[in-house]
Amino acid sequence: MTGTLGLFSLVDLFQLFASSSRTGRLTVDHPKGTAKVYFEEGRVIHADFASRTGIEAVYLLFSDEKGKFDFRAGMPVSERSIKLSTENLLLEVIRRIDEAKKPSESKSASPDAAVPVLTEKMSNTNLTLYDKEILVLRVIDGKKNLQQIAEETTLELDLVKQITNRLMRVGALTFKGNKLKTARLYAKSAKGDIPQKTVGLDSNLLSMWGMSLGQNPTRIACRRPDGKVYVFHVQEMDNIGTNILFSKDTLFALDLTANTELLVKPVD
Repeated sequence: MTGTLGLFSLVDLFQLFASSSRTGRLTVDHPKGTAKVYFEEGRVIHADFASRTGIEAVYLLFSDEKGKFDFRAGMPVSERSIKLSTENLLLEVIRRIDEAKKPSESKSASPDAAVPVLTEKMSNTNLTLYDKEILVLRVIDGKKNLQQIAEETTLELDLVKQITNRLMRVGALTFKGNKLKTARLYAKSAKGDIPQKTVGLDSNLLSMWGMSLGQNPTRIACRRPDGKVYVFHVQEMDNIGTNILFSKDTLFALDLTANTELLVKPVD
């Protein structure tokens, strides 16, 4: 699996490898050097980046997400510098990044009226939480919005947004009406046979959407640069990264050229 950080975030990749119990090495070609993160059955066991190892290496990498990545199965390593579960590692790293900022400086797309909802993952994982995180979780009932939660907990609204955004990123909660991430993909002609009204998408992208939907999507909406939107059935493919594959007949019928940038998201 290869790609560029942007379509996939590091959180997306770590969660994908954890949910699929992958064993192998994630390499990121970063401007500061090559980062290597080793997974064993979905659990991060060692990381090495910019003369740092363990959690510090992961923290440094997450603090500045850049570069191309490559995941290769196998690739055993004898060192074990990380003992946390992948979920707790992600939470700890995101927490450190948050704590390096003021709550008002943290990026959050959640408006004051957004309503957080706990996910099944929250009850099925053993996240190690801080007191203020526990306080916020205790009052989340799927009805109160962020402003009401801030008032009930007496925490600052910006801090509540920071905490809920952090917990959303590790999959512990979501927001009502939260939209799935739209992927920016590039049109290519398929070498093999693809039926008309069908496109080929990378299996890892489908799995990432599937974690939010509960199952991999079977249809996607595709928006052209001129604003026209088409819906296609999906054919799962391996190692095509940020490409979306069409039959030659479909490219011709839609007057699409190779490398046309398209916005793609699941519709079911």
